[in-house]
Amino acid sequence: HGCFGRSKTGITQVGEMCQANFVWSRNQIELFAQYGIDNCFILGVPYDIEAPSEVTNEVVLVGHCGRESSDAEYFYTVSQFIKIHQILCDAGCIVSYRPHPQDDLEMVKSVFPNVTRTLTKDLLRSRRGVYIGFASTFMFECKNSGSVVIGLATDWLSDERDFSVDAEVQPSEYAELPALVRKLTMELYDKPMPDLAPLSSRLSCCMDELRTSMQE
Repeated sequence: HGCFGRSKTGITQVGEMCQANFVWSRNQIELFAQYGIDNCFILGVPYDIEAPSEVTNEVVLVGHCGRESSDAEYFYTVSQFIKIHQILCDAGCIVSYRPHPQDDLEMVKSVFPNVTRTLTKDLLRSRRGVYIGFASTFMFECKNSGSVVIGLATDWLSDERDFSVDAEVQPSEYAELPALVRKLTMELYDKPMPDLAPLSSRLSCCMDELRTSMQE
């Protein structure tokens, strides 16, 4: 996962069960280190990224979780997306909602007029744009494929966000989102394309680091 279980009560100690952990970002290495786990190596996004040059004005709201995780957290995040959707649409923005795999599809389709289920790699290879959400692997992938990510405050949620975002917005600042979206979209035209080495090269580097660490 791009987000690795950083919760307000601690982290699941999955890393202790493996001889080596290939992680997505330096933030995750620092997170594991807090719990004495030091067998981590940065692989990055576990596939080859083909960042597109085309920029879209469409804003995508990124579903957070499903009812299986927590009814309270699920309905809270959906209610926030409903508020944001209304604010953006009233400002003339084009908005779609990307459901989480555990989302209640029938419910979100009844609430959001435009629900997109395009495969992650297909979506990220087709365009760069603005994505809004709380904390998810998909948001991490968006940022690493050259798009911009607006993070919503996670104070009320069980999990924190363990990667950086381009901007963070509190509920009291939702009214400012249309202006922020337009600003970040314009900046995308001048934002350099990400230069990520091929997956085979990144994996080879991780293996070399692992071998070196085992010899020490």
